[in-house]
Amino acid sequence: MIRMTPVPGHLGRSFTVREALGCGTPRATVDSAALLRPFHGIRLHRSPPRDDANPFEAAREAAIERIKALAPVLSEHAFFSGPSAALLWGLPLPGAAEETPHVGVRYPHTAPRRRGVRGRRFRPHLVSTTTVMELPVTDPATTWASLGAQLSRDDLVAVADALLWVPRDPGGYKPWLRRDPLCRPTDLRQVLQRGQWRGGEVLRAALDLARSGSASRPETLLRLLILEVGLPEPELNADIHDDFGQRLANADLVFRKRRVCVEYQGAQHRIPQAYAADLDRRRRLGEAGWVMVEVSATHLFRTPAEVVRRLRGALGA
Repeated sequence: MIRMTPVPGHLGRSFTVREALGCGTPRATVDSAALLRPFHGIRLHRSPPRDDANPFEAAREAAIERIKALAPVLSEHAFFSGPSAALLWGLPLPGAAEETPHVGVRYPHTAPRRRGVRGRRFRPHLVSTTTVMELPVTDPATTWASLGAQLSRDDLVAVADALLWVPRDPGGYKPWLRRDPLCRPTDLRQVLQRGQWRGGEVLRAALDLARSGSASRPETLLRLLILEVGLPEPELNADIHDDFGQRLANADLVFRKRRVCVEYQGAQHRIPQAYAADLDRRRRLGEAGWVMVEVSATHLFRTPAEVVRRLRGALGA
């Protein structure tokens, strides 16, 4: 059995073929099946399998690894944009993370034509850039605008909501959660005023619907469903108190005048401690005369009409 010479550790998880050969790594090692070839001239170590990995989170991590692997061979004028920039900023996108890196340049530079990379050339006055994870990337507002031709209105609202979101601090007990939002509404308006964007009409419609209180993409989509069927707009991530001022709970969507609240039950609610806390919260709200409508991913994405029926019933009651 032939023992393969390992790749020097100082090269990191991804490296160029030139770097590896330059430090004495045998060609057989560089070309072995143990290494991935995400792009021409680049090698990437395979990630060890993880039994506890969420499929969507695993896809996101793999996409970020591909972006990091590509970065060293990009020109100094290039930056990550579109879905790749959204991924680096941690913004919500529909479905699994897109594997193809999106790379932009400012005119008159030439967009990359490397296989497995989607290049785009921007007018210089449209784009502002910064760094995330030590990678060149469009700033938050530009990232949102660069998605205008690729996402639906509702998903553009979800991205805008994520940019405007300030982590909630229910009851004021966790000051370390507090931070400034990635964007303010004026930033998003100003980026649209710079000039014509692909999908500009959809972007403007999405901006009108964006709010600062939504904590997740499902919460945004649930709010948009409520507005679409003509129900009143709820408060977002609001504290609920009893008649004596005692705080009872914090709810995702709150119809305060009707004493109705809506909770999106994501995967985190299946943890035993969270489940127990949910039971206690439901009891407190019920004793104070509130009705809680709970919505799962199946309800929201497969049977939205059932969500609307239950909401109408609760609000009508």
